[in-house]
Amino acid sequence: MTLCDSSFLVALLGEGSSKKTRYSTVLKAVDKPLTLTWPCMTEALHLIYKRGGGWTRQKILLQLLSS
Repeated sequence: MTLCDSSFLVALLGEGSSKKTRYSTVLKAVDKPLTLTWPCMTEALHLIYKRGGGWTRQKILLQLLSS
């Protein structure tokens, strides 16, 4: 099991972020299931929306997590 927090999820969608590249690489390398809590997911969706991502970016995160 791999625990993640909301900053990890938000960074995955960050455009031009150096963290996005590192976190994407880590996500692909981890062979264990990604585990998060509902509060973590709620915070990530809230932060994405508030930073100008809107519903479109939230949908991308949800699709990423469901795959």
